[in-house]
Amino acid sequence: MSSIFAWAAALLLAACARTPEDPVVARVGDQAITRKEVEEFAASLLPGLRSAKSGQQARRDYLQTLIDEKLLVRQARDQGLDTARALVADLERACRQKAVEAYTKTHLEPRIHISEEDLEARFAAEGLARERALRRLVVRTRAEAEQLRAALEGGADFAALASSHSLEKSRAARGGYLGFIDRTWAARLQIPPQVFESLPAGRVSAPLPLRDAWQLILFAEERSADFKARRPRLQRAAWKEQLSRQHRAAAEELAHEFGLRVERDGLEILRHKRPGLPLFPPLSEQEAAAPLYIYERGQITAGEYLDAFRRAGVRPGLGDSLEVARAAWQLVIPEYLFCEAARREGYLETPAFLQWKERKEVELLLRALRQRAVSDPLALTDEEIEQFYRENPRLFAVPAELWIQEILLEDAEQAAQVRQRLDAGEDIAGLVQLSQRPGAAQTGGKLHLHSYEAPIYGELVPRALEAEPGQWVGPVATGEGYSVFRLLEKSGGQAQPFAAVRDRVKATLRFRREEELFAVLVRAVREQYAGQVRVFPEALGQVRLP
Repeated sequence: MSSIFAWAAALLLAACARTPEDPVVARVGDQAITRKEVEEFAASLLPGLRSAKSGQQARRDYLQTLIDEKLLVRQARDQGLDTARALVADLERACRQKAVEAYTKTHLEPRIHISEEDLEARFAAEGLARERALRRLVVRTRAEAEQLRAALEGGADFAALASSHSLEKSRAARGGYLGFIDRTWAARLQIPPQVFESLPAGRVSAPLPLRDAWQLILFAEERSADFKARRPRLQRAAWKEQLSRQHRAAAEELAHEFGLRVERDGLEILRHKRPGLPLFPPLSEQEAAAPLYIYERGQITAGEYLDAFRRAGVRPGLGDSLEVARAAWQLVIPEYLFCEAARREGYLETPAFLQWKERKEVELLLRALRQRAVSDPLALTDEEIEQFYRENPRLFAVPAELWIQEILLEDAEQAAQVRQRLDAGEDIAGLVQLSQRPGAAQTGGKLHLHSYEAPIYGELVPRALEAEPGQWVGPVATGEGYSVFRLLEKSGGQAQPFAAVRDRVKATLRFRREEELFAVLVRAVREQYAGQVRVFPEALGQVRLP
């Protein structure tokens, strides 16, 4: 199994109670690993990341990953990483964000009420009730667009010109036809709202800019849109708006309750920092610690203010008192106040939060230990990078895109019987209702895959990449069952020149080398603490494999 994904999945496991029905399968020092923990860890892995072994050997693989995690955490604590300033700050920040999520869910979301009348009014106000059939022709220059528009006004056929001139080759074959769109989709296609609303059917638009190209559009018939089909999107938009309003109102209420006030020291420091470059001006240790806001049982420092914007990748407000205050209310103040409200209500002492905090600290400790293990820069020569590219051409090929038609079944024997019926000439249309794939009956069993999705679909992707179009393949074992399929269409997959992918090759090779260094650390830690690990094979044999 890939170690990096195994660690990540292991960190998501909840702590489990030790009961007779959940026996201990191993002990690492004074820490126990139970059967349930191993089962949940194995089940959490994507099919392509699970052990290739079976039976007790597979169980040992999964258990070893959990043992390694505990050993590495102990090593990190022995090195003092748990008290490092950066890790402590990261853990505090993660806990604060978790508390904000809890406060939002329990106090703000219940205040949101959206009626059907609200959604219908929004549907009408946003102009979503009207849909227009769209054709478009995309060319590189405005001059070419003007020339083609003149030809169209002289009686040339739009579909014919789109087929021969449009840069959108996938749509050129359909005469530039995109289908019915509403005003929202028109904006995404860079069609101005006034053009969508007023361009008469059958008339070609003036050239419209489209990123680094130009487009001509033509509307044909129109129809009334289905409100029910738009309802989920309208619901999400209305929910987001109402939550934003509740967010602002609650922050103002809590600011009054907690006596929030601005502090001159921190404000003056930020007021005298010039906006622009660098985007996040450096602060001395004393400047970073200066309080910007003070409230009941807490404060927000000038350094924390800048850190919040740095993490969000957003320009901070600087150089002006009002600009600092505006930016703080938008991004920083609500987080601290909501966390303090959650603390006041005891959320930070609940078992669920303490378990989450423990797992989060483990995640941060493992990350810090890994960074220390690979802290020295890896010097990669041009020869090494190019050799890695030659030895792994498929890693850097254009991603392959696949369309297959399949029937997914839970039982291998049933899948084999379906394969026999298909080989005998039975139509898949009569069998597709047997498929366990969600939505298979509606799509006729069609499934869209990409070569990079192998970890999700397991053996299905590599087998589809090797398949000949039209030939039935399988049963193929996947994480969801047994698939019988045929390849309908495949595109992409061709090699890319080394010069075009050199940076990606270098990054991939660097990652591989870092994995090797981390593996060395894991082996050393296993040897160092070998005497503290006890495995109970009989209890391990009770683990149910996914």
